[in-house]
Amino acid sequence: KKDKITDREMEIIRMTAQGMQPKSIARIENCSVKTVYTHRRNG
Repeated sequence: KKDKITDREMEIIRMTAQGMQPKSIARIENCSVKTVYTHRRNG
């Protein structure tokens, strides 16, 4: 059974799809760049 994508993961995926860079996403979401990559991988 696949886990549901969290709202934060979905937001990071959306920002990535809009062409935003991980560093910019991390700044907006107040998280590390590593967390951005993790959410993208999990999404």
